[in-house]
Amino acid sequence: MKNITQTFVYLIEVVLVQFIILSLFSYLEHGDSFQWLQIVNTFEFINRFTIILALHQLIIFALIRLKFSAREDAVQSKIFCINIALHLDKYDMDFSELHKQVYDLVHERKEVMFNKSDIVWLKKFYEAIEIRNNTNDENFKNDFKSYLEYDKINAEHEKETLKYDWTNSFLLNILK
Repeated sequence: MKNITQTFVYLIEVVLVQFIILSLFSYLEHGDSFQWLQIVNTFEFINRFTIILALHQLIIFALIRLKFSAREDAVQSKIFCINIALHLDKYDMDFSELHKQVYDLVHERKEVMFNKSDIVWLKKFYEAIEIRNNTNDENFKNDFKSYLEYDKINAEHEKETLKYDWTNSFLLNILK
C-alpha cells in the first residue's frame, strides 16, 4: 500500500509541476494560462512535457540528492570515528590520535559538511574520548562502549534511509 501511495504522490508532483510550468509559459507566451491545452494532442506538447520532466529531475538531483550526499558523507564520518573508537577500546589502546582527529572535525570541518546536531554529537564524543583515555574505571569503559555501539546503529540506520527512493521527490521528501 505504501508503494502505491508513494507512486501516487510522485505522479501528483510530476503532473503538478507540468501543469504549473506549462501554464506559466503559456501565460508569458500568449497572455492566457491555459493556451497550452490547444497543443495537448501534438508533438509540441510531448516535446515540452519531456523537457519540463527532464528539468524537474535535474533540479531534484541538484537540490535533494546532493544535499543527501553531503549528509551521507557526514554520517559516514561519524561511523568511521565510532569504528575507530570501538577498535581502540577493544584492544585497550591509546585514544590520543582519535582525540586529535575529532577535535579537527569539530573545529575545522574542512572535508565534511556537518550539521548542528553532528557538531553537538562530536563535541560530546570528544569529551567522552578524553575521559575514556584518562580513566581506568571499568564501568565508564563499558558505558562508553555501549554508547558507541548504540550510536553506530543509529548512524548506520540514518545512512541507509538516505538511499531510499523517496529522496527523489520534493513532495515525498516533505511528507517524510
